[in-house]
Amino acid sequence: MEKFNRIIKTYKTDYPDDMLYWGLKQLKKDLSYGCDYTIATSPRAGGKSSAAIQLFDETMRDGYNVAWCRYNKSQLGMSFTAFKKWYPDIKKEAIPHNNNAFLGVIPGYDQKIVFCPWNLSDNAKGIDVPNIKYQVMDEFIPEFYTTKTRKETEYKSAMSVRTSLNRSGIMRTICLANCIYWLNPFSLAWNFPPVDVGTIMTIRQPANITLDNGEIKRITQSYCWENVKFTPSMIDRVIHNDGGSMTIEELESYYNNATKQEYSKIEKCPKMNINTVNYQLMNDRYYFSYRNYNGCFYFCKIRPNLTIPTYVDKPEYVDLGIKHYRYPNLTKTFETYYNTGRCIFESNETLMHFQAWLWNLRKRV
Repeated sequence: MEKFNRIIKTYKTDYPDDMLYWGLKQLKKDLSYGCDYTIATSPRAGGKSSAAIQLFDETMRDGYNVAWCRYNKSQLGMSFTAFKKWYPDIKKEAIPHNNNAFLGVIPGYDQKIVFCPWNLSDNAKGIDVPNIKYQVMDEFIPEFYTTKTRKETEYKSAMSVRTSLNRSGIMRTICLANCIYWLNPFSLAWNFPPVDVGTIMTIRQPANITLDNGEIKRITQSYCWENVKFTPSMIDRVIHNDGGSMTIEELESYYNNATKQEYSKIEKCPKMNINTVNYQLMNDRYYFSYRNYNGCFYFCKIRPNLTIPTYVDKPEYVDLGIKHYRYPNLTKTFETYYNTGRCIFESNETLMHFQAWLWNLRKRV
């Protein structure tokens, strides 16, 4: 049995060719898997945000509050403008002692929408809104990471905001994005492998959480990720009928990000007589390396060799006497390989250690 006790299942989607939008029905299908986090990625203009707003409307009518989150305050303002197209009379209501978040109040609704950014851990300060059933994290993967620190810090602050919003303990999080970058902070923190286009992947795995009193509690967390495949009618709509909301080049750019490859390949190198490279990687005392064959990098567990350089992910493992170094610049190279589907792993265990190695090495010391 492998070290990581995880249950991974995949399901292929089969949408009719004439389906125009990925909508509320499809979002509810993903939610039906009952996961803590439900993720949907697709080219923009696919209908994800509209589906989430429709879900919010039903949820508020059922008596629950909801929360819409973006990375920072300026992006949140754009989301509020989009809500005004659905609810022209929606008004902002200030939250005492909080200059970043606000409430959306809609005439005729007793429930409220919390608008909150996640770039700072105290953004949810002073928000005392109970019974938030759904939180949407919109564009959780940006088109570009404009600052290196966002990659390093946003996961921790996003989870802090999520904890603050989930005061009633019933909240489920929906993550939406218009682009794919598999080494985003969330995928790495969750050890989530890339998802093939037209696929729904669910993962249930153990996790440790630290309580306010310092006690560590063992829980199970679950995730559902759909990498939405556009139907022919959706492609025709976004390119020709919706005022040219997307170009052929943009659509190809999304799908050419190797999403048609079998990303999460688990297989051994076809040429096992090729030597692994003359250095090794180490995460949690798990040593691994790779063979370079036919343009791909085949990672495998190896017996530790203390005569060659070892690149570790944590400062406490650095030991110059046995050639254990920490070299963060390596992440740039491996992120490129991984994000283009060129990394292949002999086992899920090796894949998980690789992801953890990247995640830890990226952090600042």
